[in-house]
Amino acid sequence: MRKSYKIGRNENQISVNVIIGTKGIAQTKVFQFLPGGQYKLLAVSNAQSGNIDNAFIGNGSDLIGSYLKIRTIIDLGSIADVTQWPQLSDCVSAKFGLSGGFLGNQSYSFDEDDKTDSSSGQVIIIDMEVNLTK
Repeated sequence: MRKSYKIGRNENQISVNVIIGTKGIAQTKVFQFLPGGQYKLLAVSNAQSGNIDNAFIGNGSDLIGSYLKIRTIIDLGSIADVTQWPQLSDCVSAKFGLSGGFLGNQSYSFDEDDKTDSSSGQVIIIDMEVNLTK
């Protein structure tokens, strides 16, 4: 389910924070989708943790009217015992935060319908979307 974040003034500087809790290897990317379908990559985590630490993603004037897609991909392939994968999927935690806007610091958790497991259970994808409004 898409969330909302009020940016407020055009000069507000908006940052994103992502904290992923998993035993797998995670990577997170933050995309901005503009009206008309164009998109651009705004932030990328390191290749292991999936975390993003307060990355500046733009001024309010650049973001208002668009939405963010925060995509985290988790690979459980480093866990040799594949029978643990379903339990590890159930234990994944993900906190997404935005700051700098009218609402100050706002934290979001993913909904179950934001998470998809691959048919083998090795890969977990979390897609969270946030409308950016004035």
